[in-house]
Amino acid sequence: MKISRTAARSLLTAALVLALNGRASSGDAPRLHPGAVELGLAGSVVSSGSSGRATSVAVRGEILHGAGPGLAGFGAEVAWRHVGNVGDLDRIRTAAHVSWQAPLGESSAYPFAALWAGLDHERVGSFGQTRFPLGVGAGVRALVSPSAAVRLEYRFARVRDPDADDFNEHEVLTGVTLLLRNTP
Repeated sequence: MKISRTAARSLLTAALVLALNGRASSGDAPRLHPGAVELGLAGSVVSSGSSGRATSVAVRGEILHGAGPGLAGFGAEVAWRHVGNVGDLDRIRTAAHVSWQAPLGESSAYPFAALWAGLDHERVGSFGQTRFPLGVGAGVRALVSPSAAVRLEYRFARVRDPDADDFNEHEVLTGVTLLLRNTP
């Protein structure tokens, strides 16, 4: 599946506008609370120094804890990525992350920043390889209700490859989230 740059920019702009406008300042905007558990599904477009463009689907989870004026998150993710221009290259990524987020004013939008590390296992036919990504991310989560949210995130990763040169990855993700135990 090939996505043009114009289509990707339009999608990102629309998601960002939705996220930043979500329930703006009516005072009854949904909020994230310590103890909330986030379960989400995301899709992404990836630009990688090793293999060009790829598409990805990820399942993620995160537990939020009070941290000063915001919330600290601790989570994990499993993602499947397919790179169409490199034969039938499939990659499974498992990753863990820490994040920090705080509400944007009185809105339901929560900008966040994250640090993460993972393990990639790639397979083309019978050939397999393991790589080690380490990265940072930033984005926004907009609650549409106390139990649901949409996310938009950018990630940068430096991927360590023990058998070849290391390379950089850029990834833009959008996703939906179910929030459990999100009560004051």
